[in-house]
Amino acid sequence: MTEADHKPEPGNSHLDPQVIYGVNTAYIVPALISIYSLHKHASRPINVTLYLESPIEPHDLDLIDRARDRLGLRLDRRIFPSNVLSGSEDYERLLPEVGFPVISLLPLVLPALVEARCLFLDADTLVMGDVAELLDLDMKGFPLGACTGLAQVPRPRTDVKRKRIADRSDALGFMPGRGNYFNSGMLVMDCDAVRERFPNWKSLADIDRLRPHGPISAGPDQDRLNEFFYGHWFPIPVKWNLPTGTRRHIFINHRRYRDAPDGLRRQMREAVEDPMIWHYMGRKKPWKKYWHGQILWQLVRRAFRDYAQTLVEFKRALS
Repeated sequence: MTEADHKPEPGNSHLDPQVIYGVNTAYIVPALISIYSLHKHASRPINVTLYLESPIEPHDLDLIDRARDRLGLRLDRRIFPSNVLSGSEDYERLLPEVGFPVISLLPLVLPALVEARCLFLDADTLVMGDVAELLDLDMKGFPLGACTGLAQVPRPRTDVKRKRIADRSDALGFMPGRGNYFNSGMLVMDCDAVRERFPNWKSLADIDRLRPHGPISAGPDQDRLNEFFYGHWFPIPVKWNLPTGTRRHIFINHRRYRDAPDGLRRQMREAVEDPMIWHYMGRKKPWKKYWHGQILWQLVRRAFRDYAQTLVEFKRALS
């Protein structure tokens, strides 16, 4: 099949709420496992669209189709239409050290691709809850829902290095208070509302406006989303986007979070007990072999055990 066979025109996506993933060839299998876990825990059929960054090998397309057919997934695959991005064509210039692929900019162009509400998920996630709750969530009129980025919650300013980062964050307007920066690995976006209420919504897709900020965030797309939706996003409990690269005691008494609001700390404790979405941020990915044999903390062990069990079920169902 050619790229033209799957290239969507802006505005031609499903009218019903849907879940969106975006991957290059390296993340196809993790995405399929996440999609499988999503359907496994959903209380109703969920439409999923998987955007693929070219080039995609025929065997990858065959794997997606086989998973869709064998597992009964409501899955539509499409080639990511990079022409919805505007500005400089040299996007690598704006994504220097981190080396993110162009598909990582997918959240910035959702209003150009989706008609109604959508849930965006990173491929390095494992769904343990019912995402229908997110698709039906009352966001009190806000166009975007997300979880506080725990990695960006400022540490005490008595730490000289952290004070410098926090002061810079304040100056940029991303974190004027504590916990006011969201992680973009899970987003609920009402695309109609974005187009109606933000006349400059197309500027989200202008990659010349990306502003990498080094120690504040490893993702300029996430910084741009926080900049654009500052003051216009609805906080979703962090159990819906729980990072796995953290130790259990961080959520209780680690100094990094001692200045965090009580409500956020309470969310952290609840997330540890009942995670809805594991987010395998950082280098330690459960599908990579090097983590085997390491002594992992309880939170990480549980997250990796959940992934291993789901992987076994996925392979069995696919065989």
